[in-house]
Amino acid sequence: MATFSMDENGNIRRDPISAKELCAWADAYQKAYFPRHNPKCDLLIVDNASGPACFDHTTRIMYIERAATVSEKLSRILLLHEMIHVNFIEEGQDPDQDHGFRFQAEVKRLFAAGAYSKLL
Repeated sequence: MATFSMDENGNIRRDPISAKELCAWADAYQKAYFPRHNPKCDLLIVDNASGPACFDHTTRIMYIERAATVSEKLSRILLLHEMIHVNFIEEGQDPDQDHGFRFQAEVKRLFAAGAYSKLL
């Protein structure tokens, strides 16, 4: 049975956002905001991501919680968040799971570059 949800603009969506859509956005964000790297990682939509999203750097799998995929804005914000961790690893750095100064500085860089335009 099909399910429906309403997005932030009042538009009815038939299905949650797909992994294919998330991967397309990730490719676009990678080119626009992290052009020095081309990481190889998998993306899975799951029911138990231990939070809205997470990146397991040992398996190189990004997990997005299925419940978050009813919102395009939230899904995009989570994707950008996890991509910061991925790109820290690509640079040979600690993934900064504690979201310290380095992570916060990267969020500010993305915000200034327009990555969060129309998302917040």
